Amino acid sequence: MKTLLILLVLLFAGSSMAQITFIVKNPDGKPAKDVVVYNREKEVAKTNEKGEALITTKIGKGERLFFKGSSLYAEYTAETDHPKPVTINITLGAPDQVATPVEESSMSEKGERRSSESMVVQGHDPVQPAPDAIPAPPREIHTVLDEPAEFPGGNGALNTFLKENLKYPETASAKEIEGKCYIRFVIDAEGTISDVKVMRGVVDCPECDEEAMRVVKMMPKWKPGKSKGKAVKSYYNLPVKFKLM
Repeated sequence: MKTLLILLVLLFAGSSMAQITFIVKNPDGKPAKDVVVYNREKEVAKTNEKGEALITTKIGKGERLFFKGSSLYAEYTAETDHPKPVTINITLGAPDQVATPVEESSMSEKGERRSSESMVVQGHDPVQPAPDAIPAPPREIHTVLDEPAEFPGGNGALNTFLKENLKYPETASAKEIEGKCYIRFVIDAEGTISDVKVMRGVVDCPECDEEAMRVVKMMPKWKPGKSKGKAVKSYYNLPVKFKLM
């Protein structure tokens, strides 16, 4: 009996060594159902109604998994071997935007008509499920972080900075244009911002996009993101919402 018990324990341990549970969500935070997971260009799992996908094949360090929904994608690169069961959260994105909401707060002042709001978003640079379809981001720019980059003082300080510096364009106010532009930029290991780009702009309002970029370029140095305890270069994605009050 003792021998049988030991054997059962060993079998159970062996069966759980390669188990990885991915919790896949849409950009709005809701579970993503029927998302296909690819490994080595082969389908290895599909998410259920809760957005869960169980991977039982061995995933080694450096291997990449691709998550494909109807029109959204995501990628995961294993930074280490997974000898024990682990749960990993994944948020889908589209080629022209990113996901993973962190915080949303209004920056409008009571009584003001011209105001703006911002939602801080940190996410991965999405790619197609086939490795050869779209080149992966440069290796020196990390997309999977232990600690995401942070504005000095945190999201509250970031919102305050945007509130004090972001101005509603007069042309947009006159035409009552509202919308959100998605700004992506790079934060290097020293916290310096560079490569500021509009990934998707406010419809019919290039002035809004220019204003959002102007304010981002004004920002002080950030606290850089970290991977394995080391400061690294990473992307940061900041949707800025323009809303008349």
